[in-house]
Amino acid sequence: MADPSLEVCPDFAGDLYAAIRLDLVNATGTTHQAVAERLKDAWTAGHELRVLEWNRQREEEAQAEAEVERARAAHEEEERRAKEAEAEKERLESERKKPKMNGFSANATVGDAITPRPSQYAIQKLNNFDRLYCHFYG
Repeated sequence: MADPSLEVCPDFAGDLYAAIRLDLVNATGTTHQAVAERLKDAWTAGHELRVLEWNRQREEEAQAEAEVERARAAHEEEERRAKEAEAEKERLESERKKPKMNGFSANATVGDAITPRPSQYAIQKLNNFDRLYCHFYG
């Protein structure tokens, strides 16, 4: 449907409407000018009704579009909140899985010598009182 506010009133006094005016003049007994005025008034009243209906329909469509937009925004907000909750849950889960470090002491000293330790194989041989060669200690 086209916008009725763009419609132009026809020229009811012109030759195109002469036959209709003549029939109305004969039926009502008024002048051609009065019939043309009544036709113009009738067209104007109908035009105003069409414009009002058109405007009402546009407002309803705008309200429907706004409602759809609000629903879409609410749905997107719900999805965003769900994603944030999922991300927070994953972050907490990864925090729980991380190994905890002991406290840090700035006054603690670290030795500069490494104490030699025999291999596990050598310790096992000693515990079983088995023969052990010297090269197993180092």
